Amino acid sequence: MNMTAENTTMVVVKRGEERELVEDRFVVRNEFEPEKHIRETVQDFLATDEGKVELEQRNGVFQWSDAMNAIPLYFWNLQGVVPVIHDGFTFSGEILEIEVNNTENLAG
Repeated sequence: MNMTAENTTMVVVKRGEERELVEDRFVVRNEFEPEKHIRETVQDFLATDEGKVELEQRNGVFQWSDAMNAIPLYFWNLQGVVPVIHDGFTFSGEILEIEVNNTENLAG
């Protein structure tokens, strides 16, 4: 399935505090509930051997910043999620903004 503006949503995950707000961007296929799917993708990664190593290195804590830095692009892509990793990316479809706690432990 090709990902186009017609069948995807841009999800802007806002994390951090107002002075140091960080925005992570993901393009997610519309067949998924975007925020739920991103969270499930993180959980799926943590269940892999590679994810277990990452989690062990972080003493069982895996936060939003870890998700952007530790989950490989190929894994996101296999799950129908494309992290936007550079400025200047333009998107003409639906945009969904969500605010999260930067220190939330996504490992559960």
